[in-house]
Amino acid sequence: MFRKLPFVLFFCLTMTCVLTFAGLTAVHASPQTYYVSSSIGNDTNDGLSPGTAWKSLNKISSMTFSAGDMILLKRGDTWAGEGLSLNGNGSSTNWITLSAYGTGDKPKITPYVSQTAIPAPDPANVAANGIIYAIKLQDAAGWKITGLEIGFAKSGIVYLNTVSGSRDGLWIEDCYIHDITKWPMTPYPSADNRAAELQIMPYSVGIYTYRQAGERLQNVTVKNTTIERTDGPLEIRHADNISIDSLNAADSYREGVQLTGINYDYPGTTIGSMTNSVILRSGLNGMAWGTAGLQFNAVHNFTVDNVEVGFTQAPNGVDGVGIDFEGLNKNVTVKNSLIHDNADEAVMIYRNPIWSGGVENSNTSLFDNVFRNNGIGSDGNPHAAFITQQYNLTNGGTISGNTIIKTNRNQSLNMIFEQSPQYTDGWPAGGYTISDNIEKLSNGNIMHTASTGFSGTQGKNGWFYQQYDGTAFNALTWNDSFRLWEGSATNLYVGEDWMHPANGYKTERNWKADVSGNIRITGNPKKVDSTFGNGVTASIWKNGIQLWSQTVTTLSGTQHDFQTSVNAGDVIAFVLESNGDSSYDKTFWNPVIEEIKQNVYTASADFSLRQGMYNWRYVQNDGSSETNMSWNGSSGVWSGSVNNLLIGVDWQHPAIGIQTQRKWLAPSSGTIRLTGLVRKYDSADGNGVVVSIWKNGVKLWGDQAITNLSGVSHDITTAVTAGDAVYFKVDANGDPSFDKTFWDPTIELTPSFNFDELMTPFWTGTTITNESVLMLSSYGQQPEAPLLFHPSDAGSITVRDARLTTTYVQGVDWIYDSASNKIKLPAGSAAPYMNKADLYPSSAPAGCFTVIKTGGGSVLGCEGHYFHDRQLVVSYHHEPNSWSGPVPAYQGMNLPVTTAKLMGGQPIKVTLYGDSISVGLNASGIVGASPGLPNWGTLAMVKLQSNFASNLTFRNPSVGGQTSAWGAQNVHTLVSQETPDLVIIAFGMNDGSANTASSAFKSNIQAIINDVRASNANAEFILVATTLANPETGYAGNQADYKAVLQQLIAPGTVLMDMTGIHQTLLNGKRFQDMTGNNVNHPNDFLVRAYAQALSTLLVP
Repeated sequence: MFRKLPFVLFFCLTMTCVLTFAGLTAVHASPQTYYVSSSIGNDTNDGLSPGTAWKSLNKISSMTFSAGDMILLKRGDTWAGEGLSLNGNGSSTNWITLSAYGTGDKPKITPYVSQTAIPAPDPANVAANGIIYAIKLQDAAGWKITGLEIGFAKSGIVYLNTVSGSRDGLWIEDCYIHDITKWPMTPYPSADNRAAELQIMPYSVGIYTYRQAGERLQNVTVKNTTIERTDGPLEIRHADNISIDSLNAADSYREGVQLTGINYDYPGTTIGSMTNSVILRSGLNGMAWGTAGLQFNAVHNFTVDNVEVGFTQAPNGVDGVGIDFEGLNKNVTVKNSLIHDNADEAVMIYRNPIWSGGVENSNTSLFDNVFRNNGIGSDGNPHAAFITQQYNLTNGGTISGNTIIKTNRNQSLNMIFEQSPQYTDGWPAGGYTISDNIEKLSNGNIMHTASTGFSGTQGKNGWFYQQYDGTAFNALTWNDSFRLWEGSATNLYVGEDWMHPANGYKTERNWKADVSGNIRITGNPKKVDSTFGNGVTASIWKNGIQLWSQTVTTLSGTQHDFQTSVNAGDVIAFVLESNGDSSYDKTFWNPVIEEIKQNVYTASADFSLRQGMYNWRYVQNDGSSETNMSWNGSSGVWSGSVNNLLIGVDWQHPAIGIQTQRKWLAPSSGTIRLTGLVRKYDSADGNGVVVSIWKNGVKLWGDQAITNLSGVSHDITTAVTAGDAVYFKVDANGDPSFDKTFWDPTIELTPSFNFDELMTPFWTGTTITNESVLMLSSYGQQPEAPLLFHPSDAGSITVRDARLTTTYVQGVDWIYDSASNKIKLPAGSAAPYMNKADLYPSSAPAGCFTVIKTGGGSVLGCEGHYFHDRQLVVSYHHEPNSWSGPVPAYQGMNLPVTTAKLMGGQPIKVTLYGDSISVGLNASGIVGASPGLPNWGTLAMVKLQSNFASNLTFRNPSVGGQTSAWGAQNVHTLVSQETPDLVIIAFGMNDGSANTASSAFKSNIQAIINDVRASNANAEFILVATTLANPETGYAGNQADYKAVLQQLIAPGTVLMDMTGIHQTLLNGKRFQDMTGNNVNHPNDFLVRAYAQALSTLLVP
């Protein structure tokens, strides 16, 4: 896979052919300006004015110019059928200039009129090649060439040094060079048998410098120049102090930009840079020794900054890398650049065995780059995403701050020639300093691979390493000689991608989440080199709760692949324990944690063996019921209850009377775009299928007959609420023969809120998101509102409207007063607020109402989004452990039936039964406002669906205004007859307003439990202690008393969800109006989220 160059790069000082020129005419000793026009000039003129311009390039070629001279070609003119030789020397401080005058297009030097007209290459007969140079500088330095177009030639601008002496300066700027091809190429790998004149270049190059003998060229600048359709756009050899800026090189046939022998062992301070440039589509026709977008050969002290290198090709299957450190490079850095869509790896680090003399690259570094979608070659071979390396065991460079975006989840990160296996997610050896690199997928998901994040520092990249002896955890110690973590017991180790326990000790590789969200955990623990011994037990834990466990005894091992959610600070532990005897217990285990951030969902890219992964589910429907399909591991498909009822990676197959349905659950409210093509998969036989797209129970598209291989496309946009189900249904058209149907839909979600942020319990971590406040002005004073916690960093505070559509400006729209811990609105603020008197009107504004105020007067009440529109939301960082109220905890062990169903992926029926708070009032989505938050039960179910594979049926027969007595009277009809597995009972608000006695409330709740269990003896319950009503109104009764009687009902299979205690603690630091949706008894989005956060915490480990 690695290239060999067909010539000795910079060691060769002489060649057999040294060209000389005779008969050149010297120009005036003092600087002059000469004008040349192919349209109006004459070579018999003196050339000293536009009116006496020379005509031909041959005239210029016959002259020798001096420092300070200018040769100007007329804009709009074209010189065809001739090339240009430039003679004379200026310097980098006193140039000879070749440029343009007049108006119009750039002057054109085009030896031929098209690529087709360029003579075919002839390696033996120089004359048969016709004009071989568009512009040639032989032993002529100190030239500045600007503002020209050069095209349709065998070479563009070529500098040759054939004699000794100082050579200072070449400046090329604002030129357009194109269609440079048909130079007789090196017939590598055989010896070069071209004529001597043709050996100076390996192929046609747009800009080329080469030293045959004598001094190296100094001070080269290429700036603001476009080079297209060449064999190679730019190749600078044997030069020092190089500056390349704003180069745009595209569509080269053989190679990309090549830099060779730059600043090589230069004794002084050197300049070497390439900035703000683009190199695209290099190597379109391939090259025998391989292709690269940007190649370094024996380059010293050079920096690439803000350069894009993409779409490098390798049609002959060799290389196709973005960046190539080919050998003998020293202190070369690529930073702030985009390397993307190259056929092979993004970066090659190599030591060319032909000419390197066995010397390694040294300090080749990569800083803060984006490497995206590399390794996409279609030659049938694997290609890694980032680095391919051979040799270079002492490089010592730095690889830091880079983002590597893989083409797919299974693509290896690197290809390391000396390692086994060569394709690995580990890092190459070579003494590199490696830190803070991010591995991602194209959909935005972040990958945390154990080997990629492995380091000698505890906590680096989120990973840390410890042992457990049954009583205490202790950190492992780093052994730098063997590059592994070791424990206090013999043979207790954690390596890059392996672990080894000891008798009586568990060894752990732990990962700590720094943000909240859903994660996928995959891996394949297996014995490393022997099946001797009695194996190990591998297990995965989250915050001390076991998620997975298997015994590992074979070289093939076992696999884990599941999804769970984490909050910031949660710890995922990968634990290895000996099975009684730790002999032969070295175990490969390189787990991958994938943070799920995507908003684009494609069926094939997200296809998984687990129900619910990436929000996709695979179900069948016989017209009366929907059931999960089963994974068929041997075929890699989802199978239904009858033959040929299947869903594959990008296809579906129905059966008679049974649809296959690819189902997607919206993780957030917002809008979705549904695009795709539906067609017969491999045969047009049969009578076709009928396909349709549904949202919940509403058809969005179809019924569409699919009868051929060309098919029908769809492109639909619709709104969704979190928890909505979208179905892609395929139904047999009477006969299922030949009904395999290609359908690979993509769903693009534009969310109205970030589900992971909003579902992070506000009582955890060090960040609170969208804490709601109502800015109130008392007696004309500055509007203000208190915060729940004290911000630890005032700069972290953001303030938005409750619809999440407007962000307000600190210092203009709001200020933070640390002394009072309040947000305040200065004069002229655009943020909404209310006067305190508005809360106590004598008559209500339109659409609102008043209720009696305790002690006299009235209190404003408004359903809908009246208060929502006037509230703000504040996000900020705060100190840990700031919450002093009740902390909900996981209750899976106290709900064993529910837990077994969820953990086992079994179907489960969940019912929420309560009053208007359970209906969802006044959540923004229920009252028709942005960001469209649904009721708290639905929010929690979305969380469950993302954590468990179970086919979850959620019902919410709650009715506003009702009490526990009503609940007891109607439970059989509304709840029990459906035989739910888990019932969430959430009455109390209206009971309290009616001052229902605690004993009566308890009896009603017990009656609900008894009736449900009469229909399903294994049913389990979550009893919700309600939030409180506005204490200034008569609606505030004895709601707080019900928590105590609900606690009396706690028993096996029944647990408490304490919203009363949470709300009471919130009211110690905030006002009721900050968290209300109607100012009477309904929560707003913030408190709705608190309900959902609490319920999720109880059910999700």
